[in-house]
Amino acid sequence: MGGIKRLMLDPPLRSRQLPSTVQLFVLGVALLALGATLRHGSFAKRDTDRLAFVAERQPAGTTRDSSVRHPVVLVGPLLGQTLQVNDARWLNPCSPWTPTWTTAWVNLDKFAAACALHSSHAQLGLTFDPTTNRTKSPEHVQVRVAEGWDGLTFFGIDVYGNLTQRLESEGFVRDVDILPMGYDWRLSVADWEQEAFPRFFRTISDAVSRNGQPVVLTGVSMAAPFTHAFLKWANAKRGGKSWVQKNVHAFVPVAGPFNGAVNALSALMGGVVFDFASPGQPGAAQVH
Repeated sequence: MGGIKRLMLDPPLRSRQLPSTVQLFVLGVALLALGATLRHGSFAKRDTDRLAFVAERQPAGTTRDSSVRHPVVLVGPLLGQTLQVNDARWLNPCSPWTPTWTTAWVNLDKFAAACALHSSHAQLGLTFDPTTNRTKSPEHVQVRVAEGWDGLTFFGIDVYGNLTQRLESEGFVRDVDILPMGYDWRLSVADWEQEAFPRFFRTISDAVSRNGQPVVLTGVSMAAPFTHAFLKWANAKRGGKSWVQKNVHAFVPVAGPFNGAVNALSALMGGVVFDFASPGQPGAAQVH
């Protein structure tokens, strides 16, 4: 857990307030990268083919039975999840007259975007406590990931649309054996242990109980370290190794930053991300 913990918990120890120009630049690069991913589909065809194979894979030495399918839990990526805010602060320019849950990430309304990220009253800002590894939102502000499939959307686009369509063509059914797992990507592992991990645990347990088969866990980008941290937590603090072995058929991370995100720094400094090409495409590096 050491590497993952550092990856998640290395932000500055005080409330993060970047200059607006820097914040906008970082956000712009992140949105461009994520937008390119969504345009081409979070999962390439080869990835959906492989996952479909894993979800239908039978134990070694047995005859393939197409009627046996492992439920698939799709875990959200960094940024590509809808966050909602309930701002109940009084006499605050960002607070509605009647506090209610509204979309904070991503909201294209200029006023909402300013309240979410850039103003001194930022709704998505966090204060980090290094003694507990926990974070805290501004007083009287609550933030959550949108429920169900609404949480796995970005600008209204289904982040895993290509994958769910492929699985449905194989006979899988949403909310039966294809299940969403959203979480607040801003938080630390210690925060996730309070709400997201127990909810993930229940999602898996319910899926196994309903379908009679252990699940396949998959997702793009930060879904990988998030799921890995969850499995470590479940093994150590909830259910134990036997629960993991009984309820999880496979863990299939896609483009998970297990060794950090070195290319992200290059992208921020020089736009290197735009020079990448997928293997097999014109201009891609050849491996000999």
